Amino acid sequence: HSNASTRDEVENMVEEVYQRVIVNNEIAIKINIENRSTDKEENRENNVKINSNRTINSEPIKQTREIENRQRIPNNPFLRDLIRILILNRLLGGFSLMNDSQVNDALFRHAFITAMIIGTLCRFFVLRVKDKQYPSRPQDYIEQIIVAALASSLGAIALPALIDKEFSALTFLAVGIQQFQSLSQQEQITLENIEKDEIIEKGQPYINEIASTYEARSYISLFSALISSIIYIYVARKYDAGILSCTLLAILGGVIVALIFRRLLRRKSVNDVADIYMAKISFDGPILKVNNIVMTNIGLKDSRKKYLEKGLAIEIVPKSMSDFGIVNDIGQQKAIMHNIYIHLGMDKDVDESDLLAISKTDLDKKSVVIVMIPLLKDEITFMQVAGSTPILETSKGKQSAYKKKAVLFK
Repeated sequence: HSNASTRDEVENMVEEVYQRVIVNNEIAIKINIENRSTDKEENRENNVKINSNRTINSEPIKQTREIENRQRIPNNPFLRDLIRILILNRLLGGFSLMNDSQVNDALFRHAFITAMIIGTLCRFFVLRVKDKQYPSRPQDYIEQIIVAALASSLGAIALPALIDKEFSALTFLAVGIQQFQSLSQQEQITLENIEKDEIIEKGQPYINEIASTYEARSYISLFSALISSIIYIYVARKYDAGILSCTLLAILGGVIVALIFRRLLRRKSVNDVADIYMAKISFDGPILKVNNIVMTNIGLKDSRKKYLEKGLAIEIVPKSMSDFGIVNDIGQQKAIMHNIYIHLGMDKDVDESDLLAISKTDLDKKSVVIVMIPLLKDEITFMQVAGSTPILETSKGKQSAYKKKAVLFK
């Protein structure tokens, strides 16, 4: 009977807090709605004054609607559960990390500071700053440092929270992950906004790849700091080691985690799945050809002359039929052309519509040819840049039947 009464009391407390949160939220929404509809209300009052009967009848209707809106309280199970967890944590003596903590204050401070520094430094192992996509490099560095420090602090505090059974404190990890996802979405939006001003576009698959990698690298600081904190506290409590020994072991653990992440985040490039050769540019009248593959129609003689004098072309030959689906992917081809443009530029103005970066698939030879007019005509760099383009995740699953029946296509 006492358990039932206690449960009822907790539920009553949850309901009371929930009602107050919902009511306050509705009041704020109602105020915003009334402020936005001031002009409409003034117009309605002018129309209502014309007919006195409508004026008398409009007030009860308005009051009735307000009463109905106040009675409609939306059901939010997630908010109820969150309120219930916080109340139970308070009743059970939670939020006492520094009062009755099983980790003494000095050990907590040393482990926290060490783990946060290690996590922040480990982020620089895989730091990539996009100097060709943003006008200011220092902004990128500052952003990465701040994100790494916040992620490291979340990872550093996780173990002390678990030791003291402060499970509610671990909800900050979920908040941190949501922030990483928000940063990834913001990165994607930024790249999409830049996309329309690029002479050679990246393509949506390449943008998604950059954004997802941006998010994944944010977890390096979190997990490096978490492992460093675990090692530091464990060694200090188990073996009563000094600060220097704990710090060195924590650094070793954090570096190992960073190296593992760096290994996992390392992606294959076009060179791993295909061989790249220089190709010959020619014209059959106005028809542009690369290794006798028809590319497009170039009408102006000056443009045809520019292709012959300054243009470069490559042929990408996959190493196996299972790799043909990768190089044949449209998004992968756009990524290769954009990567070349980033390093070598494009010798054209925005109004020269017949000077293009073009890719075509030779279905007979199962290869891909690309032709461009770079600002810097360097064949070796042209092939190296094309080969260093990362393999996109969206292109890996294309034409996967070749992997199962590779023998039939030989």
